[in-house]
Amino acid sequence: MSEKLIDPIGRYRSGDFAEQRQEWPGLQREMEPVPDCGEASYVGTGRLAGRHALVTGGDSGIGRAAAIAFAREGAKVAINFHPREQPDADDLHALFAREGRDLTLLPGDLTDPDFCAQLVDDARERLGGLDLLVLNAGYQQAQKTIEDISHEQFDRTMKTNLYAMFWIAKRAVGSMPRGSAIINTASVNSFNPSGEMLDYAASKGAIEIFTKGLAKQLAQRGIRVNAVAPGPVWTALQISGGQLEGGVRKFGQNTPLGRAGQPRRTRRALCGAGRAGQQLYHRQHLRRRRRHRGGIAFQQRRGSMPRGDKSSYTGKQKRQAEHIEEGYEDRGVGHEEAERRAWATVNKQTGGGKKSGSGRGKKENHESARRGGHIGGSSQSHATRSAAAKKGWETRRRRGNG
Repeated sequence: MSEKLIDPIGRYRSGDFAEQRQEWPGLQREMEPVPDCGEASYVGTGRLAGRHALVTGGDSGIGRAAAIAFAREGAKVAINFHPREQPDADDLHALFAREGRDLTLLPGDLTDPDFCAQLVDDARERLGGLDLLVLNAGYQQAQKTIEDISHEQFDRTMKTNLYAMFWIAKRAVGSMPRGSAIINTASVNSFNPSGEMLDYAASKGAIEIFTKGLAKQLAQRGIRVNAVAPGPVWTALQISGGQLEGGVRKFGQNTPLGRAGQPRRTRRALCGAGRAGQQLYHRQHLRRRRRHRGGIAFQQRRGSMPRGDKSSYTGKQKRQAEHIEEGYEDRGVGHEEAERRAWATVNKQTGGGKKSGSGRGKKENHESARRGGHIGGSSQSHATRSAAAKKGWETRRRRGNG
């Protein structure tokens, strides 16, 4: 069976959005179009059975996508949201009820440190434990210049995005068992800030460092800490002050695929970082890379893919398998079966996945080079390769002296 090719440009909605604005914090149910959080598409396979998850900002957007994915993977889920977002939370609660699932609603303002502490205690009590923590809630207000950012805006941005993360994590880690996971939501603005999001970008940059530092602290306790760093995603943040006047219409069109991402596209990174079996997801920042998934693609760095029998495959082959697997999951195939089919396809196309030239020893390669032969599929002569190496060395020497 051949793999059906899917054009990523036309896979999801593209083109202009209707210019729209709501009073903060905005409601997803009133957006046009309503963001896709995986309500009708996500199929779970029990990968998080027995887990207890708290998701902040879980009523809409990325948090809602995480809550849906976790629940369908078998976890007990509680969400926090601002009281003004109650209608979106009620919609999600109704969705869970139709599927025979429980959803614990814990509304409150994360800029209050006392509430943050109580939130952790209430979630642990209502769920019967806490071993999966997604710190996702965010506040974003675009301003043209630093003079336009009020003290009140800067203070709320930092308290919502960064302080609350600190307060909640500090309260939670003391009772989280070994094998637990914390997932923070950073942003493409963490490392490539937009000028009109100065305070928001600063808070997200701090989240990157906070994640790395906390991961080092908690490693010996057996608690993994990771972050996801999405690009432009169509959520209520954007229509409630997150874009400058007139900016909603072209939102996300400056990405390579020319469109914004949907919240459901974050589910893979979130579930992967949360799974107990993914022990190599630790201190990772899953961020944008060259092959965008609707503007919000993720990069897994420092060996986040388990090795084992996949160690003989090239990075390109692993990315190909990941892409094929994702396509199967989008069509409702369970994760394990999707993974099996993906690697079967890669094996068929590559004849087993051996790296080019992997069966040759160093001595043989050097001898081949001396004779002007091929190394790893290269047809360059020894003289040509030597000239290129000399040129590269001279370039590096000049830079070092410059």
